[in-house]
Amino acid sequence: MVKIVHDELTALMGGEAQGVNLNGNPAVILMSGLQGSGKTTLLNILSNFINPNERIITIEDAVELKLRQSHVISLETRISNYDSKSEITIRDLVRNSLRMRPDRIIVGEVRGKEAFDMLQAMNTGHDGSLSTGHANSSKDMLSRLETMVLMGMDIPVAAIEKQIASAIDIIIGCSVSCQHSFGHCIFKLRIL
Repeated sequence: MVKIVHDELTALMGGEAQGVNLNGNPAVILMSGLQGSGKTTLLNILSNFINPNERIITIEDAVELKLRQSHVISLETRISNYDSKSEITIRDLVRNSLRMRPDRIIVGEVRGKEAFDMLQAMNTGHDGSLSTGHANSSKDMLSRLETMVLMGMDIPVAAIEKQIASAIDIIIGCSVSCQHSFGHCIFKLRIL
């Protein structure tokens, strides 16, 4: 059973195992859930199944991802100082990462205007890209993505919906249920 799951995940992520992923390409996966639900942990786990020969760019506010591949470029945002000119946002980093010829782009957490640029990247040859976002459910994540795109662009909702449908293959809803008296937690995943 464990080997089957390992082979399926490796195929889904475009790694070296035999198998078919989505349309012959690695799946674009978005993890959604509340704070502390295991989104980043799951992203770290999934990253272990990425082909080690790929060029990966990670984009985060604070570095949390621990990728083991040899060709990883980590980009981190910077808040503005007194002159307000030195700020570097996730949106800036997503746009600039496209010039670095990545095979995959991993956005640690999408939460604003950068959603549009992330979707554009996922729709232009960056199959297998990964990201996380806060939402109450997998379905709510779709609405949140629409709202985040509208924060930075004035485009019709129908166009946004088409971008999302074209860009994202799988949304995984993460949740956690803890029983502190027993000292253990159960992580639940729901795939949309």
